[in-house]
Amino acid sequence: MQHSIYKNHEILNSRIGFHYFSDHLHYRKEDLERWVPILKELGTAWLVLQGEIIRAIPEEFIGGLLAEGIQPIIHFPLDLSNPISLEQLKPILTAYAKWGVRQVIFFERPNLQSSWGIHRWSQPNIVAAFVDLFLPLAQLAVNLGLTPFFPPLEPGGQYWDTVFLQQALEELQQRGAENVIANLGLSAFAWTWGRSLDWGAGGTERWPNTKPYRIPPDSQDQCSLRT
Repeated sequence: MQHSIYKNHEILNSRIGFHYFSDHLHYRKEDLERWVPILKELGTAWLVLQGEIIRAIPEEFIGGLLAEGIQPIIHFPLDLSNPISLEQLKPILTAYAKWGVRQVIFFERPNLQSSWGIHRWSQPNIVAAFVDLFLPLAQLAVNLGLTPFFPPLEPGGQYWDTVFLQQALEELQQRGAENVIANLGLSAFAWTWGRSLDWGAGGTERWPNTKPYRIPPDSQDQCSLRT
């Protein structure tokens, strides 16, 4: 799996970055001392850490990464079926901004039914419903000096990922969220899907006949490392 982080069409710092443990048990001083030398040897520029709304990752761990030139990116895989209030997340975001964190990701795979639950997925405009949840958090992040990232979508997905992204960006524009759009980053999941490494290169300009859920025999889609 590749998880690339983009802002203003440039990959942050370098192409090398990783996901840290998906639990919350590896933020001790011993963990920092164990992993930082390995990450530095690999030329790591950024590290995605999974965030919670009930507790922050220790400041010592965040500061330890920053001191070594590794930018922590906090990913909040929030539950779309049980929305939270801004007041629940504001204290933690404020602390992260104060400690030197600069990038945050909200939600994950909003183009899948499993991320919403059957009842909420059946809403008439799921993209608008997502923007209802995402925009206030993204605006809060911008106000705190953080860069909010649009969440990684499931390649393809039950709601075609590129269509979901396009409609969400249009929805943000229609709502006059220029400040968020100007500071918005994109994140993406990518796999090979058993295809060549160059599958889908060139995007829709090269493969104009490709449509959601329909790939002509002589065409290619975005479900690859080129997503």
